[in-house]
Amino acid sequence: MIDKGVLSVISAVTDAVIIVDEKALIVAVNRASQKLFGYELSELEGQHLNILIPPANYHAHMDLFQNFIKNEQNFLSRNMRPMVHGVAKGGDLLNLKIAIQKIHYEGDDFYCAICHDYTEQTKYIEALELSQARLARAQQLAKLGHWVWHIQSGDLYWSDAIYDIFEQDPEKFAATYDNFLETIHPDDRDLVSKTVEDCVANKKPYTVIHRIICASGIKYVKEVGALVLDDTGEPYRMDGTVQDITESYTQTLEIQKLKTEAEKANIAKSQFLSVVSHELRTPINAIMGMSEMMTQEMLGTLPDKYKEFAADIHTSGQLLLSHVNNVVDYTAMELGNTPIHKLEINARNFIEMCVKQSVNMARNKGIELNVHVQKKPKYIYLDPVQTQQIVVNLLSNAIKFAPVQSVVDVTLTLSDGNILIKVIDQGVGFDEEEQEKLFRPFTQKYSGLARHYDGLGLGLPIVKNLIDFQGGELVIDSHVGQGTTMTVKLPNA
Repeated sequence: MIDKGVLSVISAVTDAVIIVDEKALIVAVNRASQKLFGYELSELEGQHLNILIPPANYHAHMDLFQNFIKNEQNFLSRNMRPMVHGVAKGGDLLNLKIAIQKIHYEGDDFYCAICHDYTEQTKYIEALELSQARLARAQQLAKLGHWVWHIQSGDLYWSDAIYDIFEQDPEKFAATYDNFLETIHPDDRDLVSKTVEDCVANKKPYTVIHRIICASGIKYVKEVGALVLDDTGEPYRMDGTVQDITESYTQTLEIQKLKTEAEKANIAKSQFLSVVSHELRTPINAIMGMSEMMTQEMLGTLPDKYKEFAADIHTSGQLLLSHVNNVVDYTAMELGNTPIHKLEINARNFIEMCVKQSVNMARNKGIELNVHVQKKPKYIYLDPVQTQQIVVNLLSNAIKFAPVQSVVDVTLTLSDGNILIKVIDQGVGFDEEEQEKLFRPFTQKYSGLARHYDGLGLGLPIVKNLIDFQGGELVIDSHVGQGTTMTVKLPNA
């Protein structure tokens, strides 16, 4: 048996200590062993060492033990053998690093195993390896890698994902800052160099998009970098990421190109319509002026039939001029040539002036126009020209779609600092699908071959644009067969 002196020594050791004889029977253990394996001393003394070894490892462990005895070694360090699996009383597996020391005592050989528990460290290592594997997988999927550049030495560390992005072999490509610059497209090299130099000089992070030349062709990458400072506040390292954005960046460039082309085409179209519309006004004005002179017989008496023809010509000229004006207004809005000039005006006078322009049209259909204006405040603040065009267009639409001998109401009230102008008719109304099309230019409720109503379909698009210019809102409440309420909401400021 081992004397008390030896037992006293091993009891002070913080690692688990197990002493066995040549038959691998446990002779003594220290307190750390009892704590590690969960056994009392009485439960272990005289037991075979296999009580602390998982069954699957019995033979391998005993082979190692026998080899140690046969080779007549006196000591085997932890680093001279692999990790050993142990098992606690409750069945939990332990990862152990074991050093073995031969002890010759009173003619017998004993073997002292000092066991260091690596179970928690192993868990941390496994978790770290799993995390690194997940990070590598995520970087591969996102085509994103990380790098570390040691500024003084110029040494550069690249993650595997960056080697994949740059299509370089880690065994053949020396990752240095100079070699990195060589991979950059010549036209972008100065940009990247200056960006990095500014980062170091100003100690501020940077982001730069540039091209790289790879075996498969040119790629676009997004590079982000930031400095790490030493204790004196001086930069000694830079960390960063590189992401392959070739696909998304190419798509963005293509979209921008198409958008630019579309904008140019739209401007060209608008300018063409504007020029044509302006050129049409001259002959139309001449037609209207001469037909009016003929109607009023300013140059002599005309037969009644001719006077009727002249009146028809004048009416048609007015309608044509209205269409031309709408085209000019709409194209001006598309080109952004619609300035806002807000003034303080009398609310009732303004609404009555708008309604007056629609009286003749309403009278021809026997429609009654009712006006309701809130008494206070007496004055409102808005762009009178644009707002008048809004109200007149809405009135024209309401009269157009209202049935004969019906009523169209126009109201003006103030609520929460906003001007609310409502035009209410008892006309055909619009369903939800039709309401979505109301603000498309050159679109009408009945736009097929058999059109019920005249016009170009520009009135409501013009109204919507004019309201938007003033920071307002247009709300439609309409149901088929039940009429429509158009509510214009404009800020009174």
